[in-house]
Amino acid sequence: MSIVGNSFKRELGKNAGKMVSNMIFGDKHSTPYRRVHSAPPPPPKPSKAQLEHQANLARIEAEKEMQRKMLQEQKRQNKAELELQERIFKEQQEKEQQEYLEKYIVELQASIREALDINTDAPTFEQINYLISVLETKKWANKLDIGTKSLEKNKNRLENELSDIYLLKLKECLEILSDSLGEMKKKYYLDTLQKFEKRKSEGLYGVIGANVGALAKKAFNLLRGSKKEIEEQTKTNASESEEAIESSIFFDLNENNRISDALADIWSKYSDSVATEIINRRPIFSADGVMDSVLYVGINPSYEPGDDDVFLKSDDEKSLLYGSLYQRDDAPDYFKNLEAFSDTLEKGYSHTNLLYARENDRDLLLRTNSDFIREQLELTYETIVKVQPVAIFFFGTICRDLIFGADRWVNPDSEKDGHFILNGTNIPVFFTEDIAFLNDADKDKLAQIARLVL
Repeated sequence: MSIVGNSFKRELGKNAGKMVSNMIFGDKHSTPYRRVHSAPPPPPKPSKAQLEHQANLARIEAEKEMQRKMLQEQKRQNKAELELQERIFKEQQEKEQQEYLEKYIVELQASIREALDINTDAPTFEQINYLISVLETKKWANKLDIGTKSLEKNKNRLENELSDIYLLKLKECLEILSDSLGEMKKKYYLDTLQKFEKRKSEGLYGVIGANVGALAKKAFNLLRGSKKEIEEQTKTNASESEEAIESSIFFDLNENNRISDALADIWSKYSDSVATEIINRRPIFSADGVMDSVLYVGINPSYEPGDDDVFLKSDDEKSLLYGSLYQRDDAPDYFKNLEAFSDTLEKGYSHTNLLYARENDRDLLLRTNSDFIREQLELTYETIVKVQPVAIFFFGTICRDLIFGADRWVNPDSEKDGHFILNGTNIPVFFTEDIAFLNDADKDKLAQIARLVL
């Protein structure tokens, strides 16, 4: 055969083989060229306008992010600068205040020395009027809120001491001149002295109360007393100013933060095991005792949302406190009723509660952690021993249930003549409903029993 014929045969055989292969194996053996054309078409390329739009969007977003970071950095710098300026201003203020207090304390010390040097051996009415004019400008700092910094405490202590010295000097002058005073002048000076005594008591104790009646009576006795009696009651050395303060019938139950520190520990210890609505409220306690008094004991303080703005705060600001309302003219009627009963016993009165948590639902309170209740009771027992009352009146059946029992505060076997004895002491105990709400007949009956004990 010719060359052309052979070529035709070879081409025919090759194509026949491809046809058979494709029929058996499909397009798997297709050439790359054919497979490319058989694949789905690629997505269309974005146009130039689309690319430019996307680039603009990316650029705008990048600029926004940069601006946001710049604003954040600017705010941070401004805040840091403001905090720095505030800190510098505060430090400057504190420095100026410290310098002022240091200078003022030196002046107070000098004034105290001058006041102590005032000679009252032969007083004149001019001297008395001078002392009165000075005392008109003086004040006493509250001893329960006397300052949080050492310089402030020192300043307030010295101010109180200076005022005490002037008041003491005025008393000395009036005592010596008492026999030469006419009735009108005696009344005027007595009223003036009473005014300063009241200012001192209210200044020292704030809401605790001023023992104005007793102080006025003492002042009157001094004015009408003999010179011998005056000399026995009055000393002429510098320590008299402190003695004058300590002679008050009130005394500090929270001395050295005894109560407030203990309450802070209790509240911290049980912060996770007592209902939030109870543990998140500051406890409240009585900060003042009255010497030679009967003690009224309630269950727990009630809760009023505004109490935090009304009551004094402890040094750590974790507790609220109140003082004695004994012999205060502005005492609420409830406390006046308590005072009226103690008057029938010829005693003053102190007041406290068994518990310190502020809660109106007492059932809810008593269902809380038993150790939380127990530790409050232990603190109250310590306080009662510190008060050393002549008798204790526990109000209500809940009080009785908490402390009455052979292994508790009051043993039933200690009953005698209508009263019990507080374990570990000789203090008589009475269980009664709240005296302020008893009728007159029940009050008289209770008073008769109590007078037999006292």
